[in-house]
Amino acid sequence: MQCPRCQHANSPKARFCEACGTSLARPTPGQPTASYADLERVLNEAREQQTATSEILRVISGSPTDVQPVFDAIAAAATILCAAENSGVFRFDGTLIHLVAHNRWTSQDLDAVRRVFPRPPGPGSVTARAILTRAVAHTADISADPGYEVSSIVAAGFRAVLSVPMLRDSEPI
Repeated sequence: MQCPRCQHANSPKARFCEACGTSLARPTPGQPTASYADLERVLNEAREQQTATSEILRVISGSPTDVQPVFDAIAAAATILCAAENSGVFRFDGTLIHLVAHNRWTSQDLDAVRRVFPRPPGPGSVTARAILTRAVAHTADISADPGYEVSSIVAAGFRAVLSVPMLRDSEPI
């Protein structure tokens, strides 16, 4: 197949151009092809993720014995990657979930969270659910969630909450 980018003639079994590496995948008839804007959005998201990962790894290498800068970097990266107003990082000690870092929280936000944490895993908060289920937990509006137990967080103005557990060997950390 001829490469659409460099016009190199490739072997019929080639999936990528043997000269420039461009994908030779043919669009399936009837399936829409991605728009330039969609491809650009995906590329920008991948760059943001790579930049965040690189920054966190840089912090890890710069402070091998102090985990606090790493937690702070994770909180900052989460805020950016999720296009969130703010973010928090929690640590699970096997019994309780503890706040260890935050990004862009007001003093009111911080006070509300500190009244609730540390707490055990369970269904009563989005973070506690993520630790309990070992899966991403998302609630679009915690004030409308009948299982949400933490009224001080709602009173502080939190609404949409996303919690992603960090796992090691399938165990929350």
